[in-house]
Amino acid sequence: MARPKDTGEPPNDYERVIQRIQEAKRGFEDGRNFYHQEIQKLRQRIAATQQEEETLDQEKKELEQKLQCTTEKAKSAKQRKKELERKLNEVEQEHQEAAKREKEYLSSIYALHHGPDQKPHCRGKRAAGTPRKPNPKRRRNDDIFNPKEGDACIGYWEEYEAWYVVIILPLAGDFSKAGIRGDITDMPQPIPDCYRLEQGAVTWADGFQEDGPWTAERWFPVISFEDKQDLEALKAEVPREMLDWVHVKDLRPLARRGPDRKTVEGYSCWQKHSKSLSSAQLVTPGKPSIPSNDQPPTRNAHSAAPSSSSASTIINNRRDALSRDCPSPALSSSGTESASDIESGSD
Repeated sequence: MARPKDTGEPPNDYERVIQRIQEAKRGFEDGRNFYHQEIQKLRQRIAATQQEEETLDQEKKELEQKLQCTTEKAKSAKQRKKELERKLNEVEQEHQEAAKREKEYLSSIYALHHGPDQKPHCRGKRAAGTPRKPNPKRRRNDDIFNPKEGDACIGYWEEYEAWYVVIILPLAGDFSKAGIRGDITDMPQPIPDCYRLEQGAVTWADGFQEDGPWTAERWFPVISFEDKQDLEALKAEVPREMLDWVHVKDLRPLARRGPDRKTVEGYSCWQKHSKSLSSAQLVTPGKPSIPSNDQPPTRNAHSAAPSSSSASTIINNRRDALSRDCPSPALSSSGTESASDIESGSD
């Protein structure tokens, strides 16, 4: 059947069907191409997602390994902490037991030497019952004073807020070189723990020797003077209240006035006493020394006492010394400053 010629008239139904089929075919091809492109994009996204999942899995494994390592370290540190705490408790317990044993030992030694009813004490220099009052004007000794046996200097008594002239008493032998009777066993308090008593000899304990780490915590035996002192009575018997232990930080070189500008008690009496001696070998002003910066374990001067055997040896030596008359050596020209020179210099 021949197709009718184009006569300029509208197409018939057959041609319209053919056009629609062609349009549908083109639309189908366009749709198929579009869906192919979308599928390709989805495949690319899936591949990228899978790669990200693999990366995340690898990072997760690394984090789990780090977490496990950190957990092991935390357990080890916790165990180490418990071990250190246990050792610290053991050390503290041992320290407490050692302190308790030391206290019991010192108490037994003191009771053996002084009797079970007498307790260690720190007596005042003058009348008992005077209240202890702090003195804010008093200044500590920055340059630690290192007096020698027989040196004349000034000492501070806080309970009386006053400075007194004192003479450093010798540790060995009797006190005759200082112009008085007696020896170290006549001191009213037990020997401080900065000393060591061995075979009747009193020496510095370990750490308290010259240039030792604890020289700034020494205690010295002294005899103190008052202005109205009976010097003639001292030749027969020294009152026990004139003898005392003084801390090195409470000592200063000899002067008419103390660091607080107060008049020193007993200066005129000391002048008379020094003139009555025939030698100034052990009655001279002392010299300061360099202080020590190390801290001692204690500053309790009366926490130790001599043993009974050593104390008995010293007591026998003291009795032998008391049986002899006190020598009265003469003043030598080689001595240090005289009392009048010191008085004029201090004023």
